[in-house]
Formats: sequence, structure tokens, C-alpha cells
Amino acid sequence: MQLTERKATILKKIVNMYTETGEPVGSKALCDEGGMPLSSATIRNEMSDLAQMGLLEQPHTSSGRVPTEEGYRVYVNELMDRYSLSKPDREYVNSMFPRHVDTPDALLAKACNVLSEITNCASVSTTPFDPDSRVARIELLPVSRYAYVLTVMTTGGVMKSRMFRSYENIAARKLETFAHCATSVLSSLPLTDIGAGAVQTVAAALGEDALSFSPVINETLRLIEDACNRSLITGGEIYLFSSGNYPLDRAKGIFNLISKGDELSQALSSSVGDTLVSIGSDNRCEALRKSSLITASYSFRQGGGRIGIIGPVKLDYTHTIPIIEYVASVVDTILNDLTEDRRTQNVKS
Repeated sequence: MQLTERKATILKKIVNMYTETGEPVGSKALCDEGGMPLSSATIRNEMSDLAQMGLLEQPHTSSGRVPTEEGYRVYVNELMDRYSLSKPDREYVNSMFPRHVDTPDALLAKACNVLSEITNCASVSTTPFDPDSRVARIELLPVSRYAYVLTVMTTGGVMKSRMFRSYENIAARKLETFAHCATSVLSSLPLTDIGAGAVQTVAAALGEDALSFSPVINETLRLIEDACNRSLITGGEIYLFSSGNYPLDRAKGIFNLISKGDELSQALSSSVGDTLVSIGSDNRCEALRKSSLITASYSFRQGGGRIGIIGPVKLDYTHTIPIIEYVASVVDTILNDLTEDRRTQNVKS
């Protein structure tokens, strides 16, 4: 059966009215409130056809119709009105971001909070990764007699730290020597190329101190490996439980998916496209099979990441999608400005 222009108009109106009211839409409502210049009988016939096409369903025998997952897909892909945020809305979003951020992770955490606050949905983002990112600086600082904090900072603004214990008290001069030596050797290579060979080069450069610094060198390699991996940043998990959009067991399932991070991070990282809308069974993650995942991409030098929200299938796509796209564009701008500032500072130093 073909989706005629009239059927498309009726489907679009039903989605819009159901999104606004949360109530099944009947033929009388389409005539009275939807402004359809058709008789109720004609509309009922068209709605029946749309149901046979799998685009509408009838929750109760005497009720109106609501969109199915497939109905929402057709709506988003073919029927939905597309628009950009108004200037006042853009200014409002901009006002929610700080003027300065220290790291990409801090920026994305703020962006997720902004999205959650505006949409009342849980938000997710993958951290960026630039395949040409390199070590910018390594620091090794004492926190007690035998405990130290090792920090690796990259040219992409990623910072990874770890505290560890040593069997000996390392003199401040040796800490500085290690930091300078490791930075000098490792900064010449892309992070993805740093492996056992580079570690051996650092050890050779340390000379007689190499044995003492063996645990530190191993921790440095682990931090660099962490810096190469995308992680998941989230916000607004409370909306899974407080919005009324999910039964408790489903909210718990999504919360567990977000908390573990790896499965969702991999799904987002493998996604391709500027803006992606995965509705219900479109989602790879089982916990999201009755939800919608909407993400937009942001760029980062030669790479980038994704940011978006997890919401119910019954979502106001018309207004939510441009919000996500604009927040992604703000992240894009601030992140690349931050990286450029860091590059300028490194050149000056």
C-alpha cells in the first residue's frame, strides 16, 4: 500500500498531536483540532490503512490511534518539519556554557548537563580522539613519602592521572629528570604508536635510574593507552526515573547500560553520520530497544565524537533534534578553540 500525500498528512498530524497531548488521536480530533478538511469516515478509512501499513496502532478497542516505531521513523525521515534554533534559543544555550574550560572531558560533561536540563532526558557523549594526538607533557609529583601522582597530558587536551606507590623515596631531582626525559622521548610519536619500543627508549635515556623508574614507566604506558580509548560521559540519569517515560525495570536497564559505559561507547563510536536517530529496535544495545537514541557529531581536528540524548520513542523530535545539533556545534567550536589555545601556549613555552 502506498503512502499517499493524504495519508502522509494524517500521519504527520497524528504524530504531532500525540506528542503534544500524550493521548491517542481519533478521527474527530483530527477534524476538530487538526483542521483536516475531510469527513470523519474518510479519516477513519485512511487511519485504518495506515494501521495496516504498520505506521499506526490502536492501544484500546475504543481509543484513537498512536504512531508505531515505524510510524515515527517515517515521520522523522520524511515528514518532520526541519528548522534551526531561533537566535534567542541559541543565546540561551550559549549562556549555559562557561567561557573557559580546562579539558575536553569537562566541556563534554557540561554539554551533557545542558542537554539534559533542556530536554529532560539522559544525555551521553563520547570523548574525542585525534589520531595524530601526542604527549604534550608528563608530570610526576609526590603526595607522600612513597606515593606519587603521574599525569599524562596530550596535545588534544586529554589529561589522564593515576596515583601509585613506590618501594623507595624518589628524590625531587629524579622526578623532574624522569618527567623531562619521558616527555622528550614520547612526544615525538603519535599516541597510537607508543608501545614497548618507545618504553625501552625511555628506559635507555634514564640510564642507571631506569630500574628505579620501571613501575613509573609501566604506569605511563597504561595512561597513554587510556588516553587512546574513547570513554563515555553522561548526564541527567535522574530523568530516567523521574520523567515518567519509563517503567522502573526499563529505567534500571538503561541506567546500567550507561553506568558500564563500554557497550554504549562502542556503539556510538562506530556510528557514522552527522545526526543519527535510532528508534526502538534500530538500537544495537538491547537496553535501548524501546527508546530513542539521538546523537550529533562534533569535530576535533582529524577525529571527533558524538553527543546526544536517550529518550522515549514518543519524543518531540521536531524540537529535540535541532537542540542536540546546536549543542554539538557549540562543543565543536569551544573544543577546537581550546585545542588551538593549548597549541599556542605550547609554542610560546
